[in-house]
Amino acid sequence: LLLIAGCGSTGTAFQVTEATGVYATERGAASAGSTNRPSPEPLARLAAEESVTVVSDTYGKDYWACEVRTKDSVSGWVLCTSLNYRRNGGA
Repeated sequence: LLLIAGCGSTGTAFQVTEATGVYATERGAASAGSTNRPSPEPLARLAAEESVTVVSDTYGKDYWACEVRTKDSVSGWVLCTSLNYRRNGGA
C-alpha cells in the first residue's frame, strides 16, 4: 500500500511518488504491470518526484485513475496511487 499525502483538486500540480508510465486510457493505466494480460505501451514515463497536472480522476472496477498532463504536454492516464493526490473532500 502507498500512503497518499497532501490534498488538492484537479487542475493542480502533484508529485509522482513512484516511477510510472502515462497511458492512453484509464484502463491502460489500470492494467499496466498486470500478470494476466499484456501491458500496454506507455505514452511517456515519469520518474519519482516529477510533477504532473491532474485534469480529472475516475474510479473503475478495482482502480482509481487520474488523467494528467506532463510538463512536456503529454496527456494521458496514471493510477492516482502513483501520485501524492487526494481528491477534495476525502476519497
